Amino acid sequence: HRVDRRQRQMCKETGSRDFFLACADQGLFALVAGPDVIRFAPSLVIPEADIIEGFKRFEKAVAQVKQG
Repeated sequence: HRVDRRQRQMCKETGSRDFFLACADQGLFALVAGPDVIRFAPSLVIPEADIIEGFKRFEKAVAQVKQG
């Protein structure tokens, strides 16, 4: 995934870099939208199965960050 300059700066400022990278490790693209906000921007026509899979990957990313 390509990370733009603004995303990199936001990660440095908020300390959310680990979480952002854990999402990427799971194949999930998340946007850092603030010090305690993660934002998703899926397609407007996304199958329910993809939403379920996305949340599974999100749970794995959260667990990865919690484990350190």
